[in-house]
Amino acid sequence: MYQQLEHENIVKYIGAKMEKDSIYIYMEYMCGGSLASLLQQYGPFEEKVIKKFTKQVVLGLDYLHEKGIVHRDVKVIWILHF
Repeated sequence: MYQQLEHENIVKYIGAKMEKDSIYIYMEYMCGGSLASLLQQYGPFEEKVIKKFTKQVVLGLDYLHEKGIVHRDVKVIWILHF
């Protein structure tokens, strides 16, 4: 299912493989880091930055919901598009 998703606010699935007792899932590398790491590095964000991040998350979730997908483990990783 993940292979068929294509949206700028959804991390792309690259592939998966199984080795012995482990499953490896390969996803697109996101260079921006997590929201927590950005907060640690830069401190509190201005309101306009928070609005932009929130919009990206909501657009990604809206896309998933349109496809009938409910995401149970949202990880917020940002690419800095300022």
